[in-house]
Amino acid sequence: MDTKNELFAKLTKLVDGELPEQERSRLLRQLDEIPDGWRQCALAFLESQCLDEVLGDIGKDAVVPAEPETKLGIHVDSPSSRTRRPDAVKWLAIAACIAFAFAAGVFSRSTPRGSTRTDNHVAAYDPGQVQGDVIAQQDLHATGDRYEVQGEAPIAAPKRLVDDTSSWDSLANDVVPPEVRSSLRRLGHDVQTKRRLMPMVSGEGQQFVVPYDEVQIVPVAGPVY
Repeated sequence: MDTKNELFAKLTKLVDGELPEQERSRLLRQLDEIPDGWRQCALAFLESQCLDEVLGDIGKDAVVPAEPETKLGIHVDSPSSRTRRPDAVKWLAIAACIAFAFAAGVFSRSTPRGSTRTDNHVAAYDPGQVQGDVIAQQDLHATGDRYEVQGEAPIAAPKRLVDDTSSWDSLANDVVPPEVRSSLRRLGHDVQTKRRLMPMVSGEGQQFVVPYDEVQIVPVAGPVY
């Protein structure tokens, strides 16, 4: 009698059409003798079908940022001996990043093109501190949860900025669902994530910041390429 892992490996080959005819016949007879054997077989086929549909939609709709410095870098590593869906693992990582980016996306109106502000912190702005729709000087310094305004050259005040970044951290464990992590571990991979921010520009010329996790899928006992 095969172990649970051996049965899972055979079902995986069966779904992918990689199981020889003789082994396939033996596996089908074995499923009659295993409790919930046919249920596990059906779930394997459903999982494969759902994965193919999701990856197909991502391949059609995914948009890559135009600027090189904002491209999303995904490192996918798989053992040389494994041939099952090398592209699926790569698209799974991209799917996780895109899903997280849209779930935790943060938008704000753009500052003028001449602005040279490079602060990495996104803080709240209190419009009650200034008069009208302008603030002085494009050099804004984040102090606590407010902006300190210096200089005299007026610029347009930001309409909306994030006032609480703690919610980003709360999503860190949701980037790759637990069931996906579990499936990857059974396939001999580990999932590593790193938090990053990606600046983007909308069709109306507005700038916004999208947080995302860089996902790295690494063989458990293999080197990282």
